[in-house]
Amino acid sequence: MVKGCILLEKLTNIIFILYLLMGFWLINYIISLPKIFKQLIMLLVDSTLVILILISSFSLRLEYIYLPVGDPGFLILFLPMFAIPIFYWFGFYQLSLRFIGLSSVWKMLQGILMYCLLWPFIGILFQIEGIPRSVIIINLFIAFFFIIGV
Repeated sequence: MVKGCILLEKLTNIIFILYLLMGFWLINYIISLPKIFKQLIMLLVDSTLVILILISSFSLRLEYIYLPVGDPGFLILFLPMFAIPIFYWFGFYQLSLRFIGLSSVWKMLQGILMYCLLWPFIGILFQIEGIPRSVIIINLFIAFFFIIGV
C-alpha cells in the first residue's frame, strides 16, 4: 500500500474518532449559537483545512510527510488570506448548513475550483519554486471532499 494512502486512512480514522468524542452536547451548543459565531467557526475551520489540505497534497505527491519550509512554507501559511475571500465571494458563509441543495453544492464546487486553480498563480507571481504540478490536482480533489464534506 502507498504511504500516502496509509497516512490519509489514519487521518480519516482520527477525524472520525474525534467526531464521535465530540458528542451531541457540543453539536447542540454550536447549533444554538448566533449566526455570526457559526460563520466565524466555519471561517476558522476552512482556514485550518486549507492549510492541512495543501500539506497533505504535498505529502501524497512527495510520498513522505511534508513539513513546509522556505518559500513553499510561506505560501502555505498565507494561503487562507487568499482562499477565504474567494470562499466568501462565492457565498460559503451565507449558506444554510442544515439544508444544502444542489445549487449550494454547485456554488461551493465553483469556489473550490477557483481557489485551487488560482493559488498556483500566487506561487508563480512570487517566483516560488518547488511546487509540483500534480500537487495542484491532488489539492483540488482533496479540497472537494474535505471542504464540502465539512
